[in-house]
Amino acid sequence: MTIAAIRTAWNRYFHEPMAATTLGVYRILYGWLLVSYGAMVFPDLLMWFGRRGVLPYGRALQTPAGRSLDVLQWLPHTDLVTMICFWVFMAAAICVLIGWKTRIASIVSFVLLVSFHHRNTLMINSGDSFMRIAGFWLMFADAGRAFSVDRLIRIARGKENGEPKLVSPWPVRLIALQVCFLYADAFLWKIRGEQWMSGLALYYSSRLLEFYRFPTPYILDHLWTLKLMTYGTIVIEFALGFLLWVKDLRYWILLGGLLLHLGIDWTMNIPMFGWILTTAYVTWVAPADLERFFAWARERVNRWTHFAAPIPVFYDGKCAFCARSVAVIRRFDSLRRIRFIDMHAREAKTEFPDLNLDRGANEMLLRGNNGEWYGGFDAYRVMAKHMPILWTALPFLFVPPVPAIGRRIYARIAGRRFCILAPIGHTQAIGAMGK
Repeated sequence: MTIAAIRTAWNRYFHEPMAATTLGVYRILYGWLLVSYGAMVFPDLLMWFGRRGVLPYGRALQTPAGRSLDVLQWLPHTDLVTMICFWVFMAAAICVLIGWKTRIASIVSFVLLVSFHHRNTLMINSGDSFMRIAGFWLMFADAGRAFSVDRLIRIARGKENGEPKLVSPWPVRLIALQVCFLYADAFLWKIRGEQWMSGLALYYSSRLLEFYRFPTPYILDHLWTLKLMTYGTIVIEFALGFLLWVKDLRYWILLGGLLLHLGIDWTMNIPMFGWILTTAYVTWVAPADLERFFAWARERVNRWTHFAAPIPVFYDGKCAFCARSVAVIRRFDSLRRIRFIDMHAREAKTEFPDLNLDRGANEMLLRGNNGEWYGGFDAYRVMAKHMPILWTALPFLFVPPVPAIGRRIYARIAGRRFCILAPIGHTQAIGAMGK
């Protein structure tokens, strides 16, 4: 292998644009971790970070990270300021999760996460350190490119359509490399330990009372199982540190890491440690493989629920507002259960002779499997039944007076749709929806 070939491979790995799928999925998982962390510390927030908490500011400044990045030390040292910073952090974490103002939210959440960690370094573990590192690289990623509110807003404004644009891969690659560095370091430290090399380390680590969570399975009381699982841990960490580059072994190694952390999470109470590390495994999954997984899961869910044919939904293709609305709704249709049809298209009336164009001029129409027609708000309510992301809100759509209010709002917007956006030609609408 020549130096030129190494340089080419390096540039391809770090700089060749990639699909945004992997980055979008990891951003959602990372946002979930941030929100979970906030929910975990909130009950004892002032005890950990307050003015009269377990670690006063004077003592905090004497810790190794006491003089590091911490916006809390630059602000008044009051409980009110701590609470305000916490709720700003939670707002930013939720924005990262849903992908709204993603760049700003990732910066704010990172700065405040680091500030809280440096305010009290005595309560964090190595998983928290990894979360800070991942948050740092996520600030530089175009994390709102896919699966985000930012993308829905761009689609609604007509600035984007079709598949998300490619993104620069280097922030994702650096998070993936950090996974390898962590496990390589863990492996190199373990092989220097007498208890690990003797095969007895798991006996002691699984019985530490200060980390006790659930009863240790009886199988771990046998010497041969203890040695097998101790050496197995070393092998898995070696593989995660050095062998993830082998594509044929990659997903089997990641599965081994997942099982390893499930075992740690069962026997040891180290808050969020396993979830922080295993969610980062996504950065090693190729976008194409994630898409294949989504297609497999979609096919399975539709088969289990006995869903047969897509539900036809008719919209006014001459209405720019309607066309953009449909483009946004498509992104919620993760199970591919909705079939959007321009009611002015020739095949619409041919395939559905009972289509009422006069009614369709005033509201979106949905034809149920039983042949019944639903319009406007009621059509949206039927579509919500087939969109998993809306299932939590679905019950509220049936609670009075929500239906009546929803129909009135829909009628008002439908009546002003040509004022919101100018009409477009039929050909333009079909071309836009076909991109």
